[in-house]
Amino acid sequence: MTKNVDIVSEIIGDWGPWQFRSVALIYLCKIPSAWFMACIIFTAPIPKPIEVACNQPQTQTTFHQHSWQASNITDKYAEVPTDFCFQLNRTSPDTRYYEEEDDRDSVPCESFRFTTPFETTVTKFGLVCARSILIATSQFFHLFGVLTGGILAIKLMETTSPRTLMLHGMVFQIIFGCFAALSVNYEIHMLLRYLAAVCLAQMYTAGQVIFTDITGSKYRSTSVCFFETFWSIGVILLPGIAFIDPNWYSISLLIALPTIFYIPIWWLIPDTPRWYLAKGQVDEAVDIINYAVSVNNTKHLISEAEIRQRLFNHVSSNEKQAPPPKWHSLWSDSRTVVSILAAHIAWAVYVTNYNGMLLNVKAFGREHLSLNTVCLGFSEIVGVFIGYSLIANCKKKWQYAGMFNIFAGSFASVGYFYPSSLPPDTKVGLLMLTAIIPKIAVSCSQSILFTCTAELVSPDKRKILMFSCVVWARICLLSAPYIGTLLEIHQVLPLSVFGGLSAIGGVCTCLIRTSKTFETQADAEKELPTACEPRRIFTIEKL
Repeated sequence: MTKNVDIVSEIIGDWGPWQFRSVALIYLCKIPSAWFMACIIFTAPIPKPIEVACNQPQTQTTFHQHSWQASNITDKYAEVPTDFCFQLNRTSPDTRYYEEEDDRDSVPCESFRFTTPFETTVTKFGLVCARSILIATSQFFHLFGVLTGGILAIKLMETTSPRTLMLHGMVFQIIFGCFAALSVNYEIHMLLRYLAAVCLAQMYTAGQVIFTDITGSKYRSTSVCFFETFWSIGVILLPGIAFIDPNWYSISLLIALPTIFYIPIWWLIPDTPRWYLAKGQVDEAVDIINYAVSVNNTKHLISEAEIRQRLFNHVSSNEKQAPPPKWHSLWSDSRTVVSILAAHIAWAVYVTNYNGMLLNVKAFGREHLSLNTVCLGFSEIVGVFIGYSLIANCKKKWQYAGMFNIFAGSFASVGYFYPSSLPPDTKVGLLMLTAIIPKIAVSCSQSILFTCTAELVSPDKRKILMFSCVVWARICLLSAPYIGTLLEIHQVLPLSVFGGLSAIGGVCTCLIRTSKTFETQADAEKELPTACEPRRIFTIEKL
């Protein structure tokens, strides 16, 4: 056997009914991951000022109660709602409003009354004023769980098969997700969100390993590119879940429990034969491959004895492989170091913006939250299709995607110039337009990064490059919830920051250089030495 031959793809083919079914089922795991990431949009919406009031401090005497409640409603002279974080301390039983600023003192409010039509984490745990930062911190813990869960998944797959790890992630995601919905302490709630995110990351990381291992050539690139579309489908479905019951604990349960129905589907998801071959477990790999060729209706082309013999030969020829390259080897080639550095910056920008722009939908008002969320979900899908079109047809895919982001990022700040006299609904519509265009651009470039970053290095360095880019991007992603808090300064400020980052990411994307994706893969296939016979590639059309 020649070492360079892709033994699994050679036997089962790059694509067929077995791969199609497996990839489609694995895609479904992206839906709950989107729900858990974006649920905070509906579980912690910003309350309206008229829905929040400060409770009377315990130190206030009884005859001051009337004046204290009056200050909660409106300021007679300003004729706008007062700041409920700091209430006026009336020191006289007289209920008149003091005309002089020096005659009144500000007292920090310690507890609040809420009159929202449904219960949110904001109303349940009092997440306003000084405690409002805990909303972003809760999202930080979720994203930190995604980061650590992905790293842990890679480590666990050294001893646990991807399919088994996927099941463990499902089961514990259900458990931690349900307990998060029932928690009565916000700190415990944040911890449970973190643990649920760890399990989700293990679930879809293991799933992606499976479908990238059982597909080949351009079908692998296509599968990776469209993986994110099911994330977007989850985003589009999330407002429907919130519509069933808008209370935060109901939403939390409704996003955690559906994974129960995914467990029976898991039985139809195969394991990766490459993992068993790497462990020297040929019998398990043979069973998987036998089933694959049976479903693909190609069993008559190769016998089980031949499959077993060729897999044994493959394992024997790869027993003394060189150790995998280290991280520092990525930077040893001066011809690719600029592209690799630019790719790391682009990964950080696009992953941060992809999630942060979605969370920023709260900036455009609670009344339009569901519609705006659906619009952003569809814009993500549009971006993926544009990205795939560039991957399939353009040699300068990086440069086109980069220029798109430079333009779209600059467009994100247009909202500053909208006249204040615009009707509220018209202004929201225009602001959403300035958010959708950068979202499409970011989704487009992110799909290209996910699919084509590995092209920057030789095959032996691709795993370490992807691991480096993903970990670095998820570390930078931890800043996204806190960028969203800039909303308290100005409604358009968070989107402007994301837009500026997109422009920076666009410049870096323009610096990346690779060949046309599918042509490169076709050339590589032509150059691959064959084993005993010409390589068989089975497609759905041929079958």
